[in-house]
Amino acid sequence: MVGTRPFGLTPYVILSGSKEPSFPAGSIVYVKKIEPEQVRVGDAITFVLNEELEIATNRVVSIDEGGQYFRTEGDVNDDENSAFVYFRNLLGTPQFSIPKLGYLAHAIASSPGNFIAMGSTVIFVFISYVLEVTDPKKKKKNEVKNKPLPEQEKEDDSTSQLMGITAN
Repeated sequence: MVGTRPFGLTPYVILSGSKEPSFPAGSIVYVKKIEPEQVRVGDAITFVLNEELEIATNRVVSIDEGGQYFRTEGDVNDDENSAFVYFRNLLGTPQFSIPKLGYLAHAIASSPGNFIAMGSTVIFVFISYVLEVTDPKKKKKNEVKNKPLPEQEKEDDSTSQLMGITAN
């Protein structure tokens, strides 16, 4: 889902089965913005469905350029949708999809899903930190790393003697 916008693609989740087999329920479709004049009968389009700003993806079955709208239907439906899809509501055409990933994206985008995702991340970071701090192998490595070598101890003593410092 991340990283597609710089390439002109916007992800949307397919929740219904009316687009199967092209776009199975639970898929994420990546949509590229196009002009209405580029759409042909038979193309799948993604559009704003209604005033609640619901998004849908269906196949174009007819185009009325004078009225500036498309008629669409789902791939498994026998009859056309009753609503017109006005050119201004066109978001683009699906370029590719990833099956099943939409369920996860939809769950995370919901309030409980968002809370669970953030909570899981915090718990994971906390556990990683605790394991890092309490790792006995790392403590031994640090002790060995910080212990001076025998040659360094002799040099330190001779340097202290030259400076008139004595260690008790």
